[in-house]
Amino acid sequence: MTGRNTPTNAVPLWSADSATRTAFGEPCPRCGTRTVLSQAQHGLLALIADGLTRLEISRRLKLTERQVARRTILLLRWLGARNQAQAVDIGCRAGLLRLRADLRPIRVTVLQRYVLLALGRGHTRPETVELLGIGRAALNKALSGIQRALGLADRRLRTRLLLYLLHSLQALPEGHPCRCHPDEALASPQELACLRAAAALPPDPPDPVYGRPCPRCEKRTVLTPALHQTLTLVACGATNEEIGLALGGGREDGVHHISALRTEFDAKSRAQIVDRGWCHGFLDPPTVLPDVSTGLDNRDSDAMIEIADGSGIERAAQSVQLTTRTLVRRLRDLHTRLGTTGHHHTVEAVHILHALGGVLPNHHPCECRRGQAA
Repeated sequence: MTGRNTPTNAVPLWSADSATRTAFGEPCPRCGTRTVLSQAQHGLLALIADGLTRLEISRRLKLTERQVARRTILLLRWLGARNQAQAVDIGCRAGLLRLRADLRPIRVTVLQRYVLLALGRGHTRPETVELLGIGRAALNKALSGIQRALGLADRRLRTRLLLYLLHSLQALPEGHPCRCHPDEALASPQELACLRAAAALPPDPPDPVYGRPCPRCEKRTVLTPALHQTLTLVACGATNEEIGLALGGGREDGVHHISALRTEFDAKSRAQIVDRGWCHGFLDPPTVLPDVSTGLDNRDSDAMIEIADGSGIERAAQSVQLTTRTLVRRLRDLHTRLGTTGHHHTVEAVHILHALGGVLPNHHPCECRRGQAA
């Protein structure tokens, strides 16, 4: 990762006309409009995206801080942005900033994606807290989690830098910010809710979703589209509030759908819901899987098997002959290796371990097999 005073994206995108020295963005696929910036505007936008302060930009451009502030205001007006974070979001989606290709992929939770979508559309942090129905502490935790995952723990938190890096990782929607797209303009609360759902959930299937058949009795479990979406969010480590919000309701809706999944899968915990959802064939592997070069310790594997089967931490610790505190410490190390950053670390870990294979059993959890085991 480059230092604070080293620009990461100040790459000229000038046109062939060396006299005008103009930077052109990508054309809108709908109307063909292209955003145009002057050389000075493009250089300033690149430094803003790099997370530099006004003082650092003034030293880089050999201007006074007042001149930098004035040019920044004019740039925001030209792009139609409310703040610097939205200007960087527009620059990335319009093709004005050359995205980096040397970043290590990271996992982005549902809440983190929601927060950056709102901030990238120009909403302030208090507005984002109100829109998402979360606390200020939860918002700060989401942003700091992304910062740690990107290896920027030693730098001051800059939302515009996080937006640029996540756009480079293709972790945020890349729709063109042209004004001819009404759904891509500065989002109202209703439009933002649609953006959140579109970014976090798979498209709603028109018909019920069927799991893979049992190899013994060929019975297939069926989920409604809402339950299938809830299962996807649970596997991502989403909270009750996040699930209810994504489904167009509140916390009570999230609790209701999770309770329905527990009844459908005869599960005792969220981890067991994800375990049986994977074994039924309802879940897909995460987009980005961690590179776990060394295998898990036998005790860690046995403990995760117990947890995926519905056991609590205390019972799992007894089964592997460890104290609860020791098991919690070992699981914390496992979460760090797997890159789980959501509220429910262990639930995310069950999903990732199933996708990696070789740790958790993948037997079909049909009732006929459970009856045979009993």
